[in-house]
Amino acid sequence: MNAQPPTTAALADVDTVIAQALVPYGRMPAPVDVAVLTDHLITHGQQAIARVQALDEADRATFTNSLRDWEYLTAAGPTGTTASVANWSYARALARVVRSLTAGLRAAT
Repeated sequence: MNAQPPTTAALADVDTVIAQALVPYGRMPAPVDVAVLTDHLITHGQQAIARVQALDEADRATFTNSLRDWEYLTAAGPTGTTASVANWSYARALARVVRSLTAGLRAAT
């Protein structure tokens, strides 16, 4: 995404952003809203990744799959033939990984 990352003040709560991204496909937001959700998800994901990387190696092991998925998604970006669907699917995939990271971090504390 070319948009600037959201400021901390404008950053929506992680659970709210995840819930907004995981609504049924029939409730797909407008493209500009998907872009904002994606920016927020990337910011929350980066914050979660930093927290995971700060854990002891043994504790990080439980995050192996989520870390792998995050690396793939952030390297590949949205893929598909229809931009709006690709961007929406990408946001949803990010939301699932951020949800997994967040849940794991909550359980670890």
